Amino acid sequence: MKNQNKKQQEQNSLQKQENKVTFKQRFLRLTIKNPFVVILSLALIILFIWFSVKISSERNAFQKTKNELVTRYEYQLDSIHIKNIEFVTTVFSWSVRSEMLRGNIDNLNQLFNVFIKDSGASLIQLINAEDNTILISSDKKFEGGKFNIPSDINLNGPTTVTGSSKVIVYTPVMGFNERIGLLMVESSRR
Repeated sequence: MKNQNKKQQEQNSLQKQENKVTFKQRFLRLTIKNPFVVILSLALIILFIWFSVKISSERNAFQKTKNELVTRYEYQLDSIHIKNIEFVTTVFSWSVRSEMLRGNIDNLNQLFNVFIKDSGASLIQLINAEDNTILISSDKKFEGGKFNIPSDINLNGPTTVTGSSKVIVYTPVMGFNERIGLLMVESSRR
């Protein structure tokens, strides 16, 4: 009985080995008989890998181009916003000048309120040219206080100072022969 079991086990192991050999043989036979199928299969695998790499590189190039365009667009939009604030402030300073020459302080307060509402500016101040006191401010807590004029601004023409979160435009208000005030408009950067 023991011998018979051993024989069966040996036969089973031989049969398994034959099955392994037969699989190898079958595969070799298949490749030899059908080289065209094997070549097409390899070509398909190579094409799949090539297209995967190509799609990945195209996706990276698209993302890089997209980021460059977004950055360029944001820069242009920011510069247009700054130019718009400069222009509006210059035109507004003409109105401030005419009201100052007439002595209409009440009209100046109304102009400041309308300008704050319509332009998107966050703070407007009119500074006296003689003693650097704040004559009129859109935020009334600053009125009457001293204003420290930054040393890097030009008091003879409009000057724009840009920060990370805000834009400040300083515009001199000129009388007939001399500077009668300084208009400061602060706006947030969009």
